[in-house]
Order: sequence, then C-alpha cells, then structure tokens
Amino acid sequence: MAIELRRYQRSDFHIHSNFSDGENSIEELVKAAINLNLDAIAITDHVRKESDWIDRYIEEIERLRTEYGDKIQIYSGIEAKAIDLEGDIDAKPEFFDKVDIVLGAIHRIPRARYQFLTPDEVKDNSETLTLWFTVMRSLIRNSDIGIIAHPGSYLKKSDIPIPIEMKKKLAMEARKHRKILEINLRHKTPDEEFLKLLEENEVTMVVGSDSHSVEDLYRFWS
Repeated sequence: MAIELRRYQRSDFHIHSNFSDGENSIEELVKAAINLNLDAIAITDHVRKESDWIDRYIEEIERLRTEYGDKIQIYSGIEAKAIDLEGDIDAKPEFFDKVDIVLGAIHRIPRARYQFLTPDEVKDNSETLTLWFTVMRSLIRNSDIGIIAHPGSYLKKSDIPIPIEMKKKLAMEARKHRKILEINLRHKTPDEEFLKLLEENEVTMVVGSDSHSVEDLYRFWS
C-alpha cells in the first residue's frame, strides 16, 4: 500500500499496541485516534527476528480497516532496532513485505553484530558519537527501512550533543536516499538545529507520537 503522506493534516505514524509493549489493543487505539480527529495512523509495534505474531497482527489491522476505513486511514508497521554497524535491524526480511511501514531505530548503540555499548561505555562521547553516526548513516542507506524513528533520542537521553557537521551529513544522506525522518513527540527529536537542516535539504518528515497507550495519544494530540 502506498503511503500518501501529503493527504494528511493530522497523522501519527508511530503507535504501539499490546501486540508488543503497548497497553491497549489496536482497536482501542483506533477509536481514540478517531475521537482525536486524526486522518491517519500507523500501528508500529516493536519486533524481533523471533516475533511470531506478525500474521495475526496484520489480520487484526485488516479487520479494523474494513470496520473503520470510512473514518480513518490505518497503516500497518513495525519498529525494529539496529543490531550492527551496517544498519541491519532486528526483523526477518519476510516481515518487510507484510507491512506498509518499517521504522528503523537506535535503541542501543551497537559496536558489532548484537554487541552493544554498555551504559558506562556510552560516557565516552567520542566513541559513542562515532558509532552512532555510523549506524545512523547505515540505517538511512538501508532500503528496507522507510522511516528513521526518533533520530538522536539515544544521545539526548545520554546528554551527548550531536555536532552540527554530523547533522549536516545525515541530512544530506537522507535527501540522497529519499529517507523519511520522524518528528518524535515523545522524545522531542530531532532538535531545532537538526530539524532546520533537514528542512533545508527537503527531507520528508512525518510526525510520530511514539504512544504506548490511549492515554498517551490523548496527551500528545489533545
């Protein structure tokens, strides 16, 4: 299914249900989004390679499209973390064709395949920034990924500022590879400087609340 981004005035392309770590069912989230007058939403639950619920997940979203499609556009999606420096993510390749949207994200910073920096190691800003930049650039270049989720959130949480030169290079990479970056309401990323650089490079961006409950949706969209 093609995602017609320009059609939507109010849309949220990053929502989690109780298929992964969210609190509410997909139907409860859909009903809340309708009450909030959203035009489109994407349910983007966290996956790992071993996730065995994808088919049931897709079936439920298809059912809800049939029931609520006259009120809201519902997209199916997954969010998966980077697992190495090459931009591979923790999802089976067969997942990609089953959903409308694939979000790639940095949840921890890898130094090698399935080997991640510890919290103490993250304090070494120079190594952390170098690895983070390498992974971000690789995620942008990964053609299986449609949207980069909460760009910069891991560094923000660790109080590590992103140098402007890195932001410039990533903005140019995103433009070159036509990658969509997310404006994340939960983490408030990217920051204003990064956002301006993305806009200057005409990078497509979408809004994602990263909601994990109906309560979150109302908090971010009311």
